[in-house]
Amino acid sequence: KNVLAKNLADEIITSGEFTMMNKDEVTGGFTQLSTPGWMWGFDLTVANGLGLVSWHGFMDYYSYSYQAVGNFRGIDKGLYDNIDANDIRKSQFGQPTKTGFNVGASPLIPARKFYNLDLVHFGQTPMTDDYVYMRITEMYLLSAEMSAVEGNAAAAKTRLKEVLANRFDDAADYAYVDALSGQALVDEIVFQTRIEFIGEGKGYLLMKRRKLSNTRGSNHLNLAGSTLAYDDPKLTFAVPQRELTDNPNITEGNK
Repeated sequence: KNVLAKNLADEIITSGEFTMMNKDEVTGGFTQLSTPGWMWGFDLTVANGLGLVSWHGFMDYYSYSYQAVGNFRGIDKGLYDNIDANDIRKSQFGQPTKTGFNVGASPLIPARKFYNLDLVHFGQTPMTDDYVYMRITEMYLLSAEMSAVEGNAAAAKTRLKEVLANRFDDAADYAYVDALSGQALVDEIVFQTRIEFIGEGKGYLLMKRRKLSNTRGSNHLNLAGSTLAYDDPKLTFAVPQRELTDNPNITEGNK
């Protein structure tokens, strides 16, 4: 299955249909379905009538949101502290102010990754910035992960460095990848995947795939310092009873 996943990811990459988001785009708001690096998303309009109960309502400081009133959702401080200072993604996180943005300041919310371009506190309502569900960068990192797990370090490093070339200005900053192998290479790909997809819903399946535990940092409002393992019952979601009843593809043998 690892090889199949790698091959499918590579097939999408080599199709040329999508191009990876560059340094400007990953700090540019994540607002448009037409972004060449987006594979799958949703084009929101006023007609959809989305307000507080929406993704923006939880994540965008510059929308009518929980984020805007101080119920913050930010990157884990431990993860943030390990991001290289020259990595453009480090500038995505910090503290919005009335006059600008303090990069690296608590509460480390992604207000220079996801943001309404008007930059008005509490501004966007109804929500018309688009939803992103999947990006081509995920295929690069998935290909790298599956290659590393299968022992194909050369292929894994090639894909990983293709991503990092779009996150750093100087190749010397990610030359360390060449010396990685085995579990250290897998761990680095996991680390880069976590950074890349903050707020995009990819961490859950990454935890499950790699059987990871996660200890929440001190900057979180809820459950700071607590550790969740990949197999914690709180991370297992039951299939709805109606789905079990009505879906002919679910049997006693595969529940």
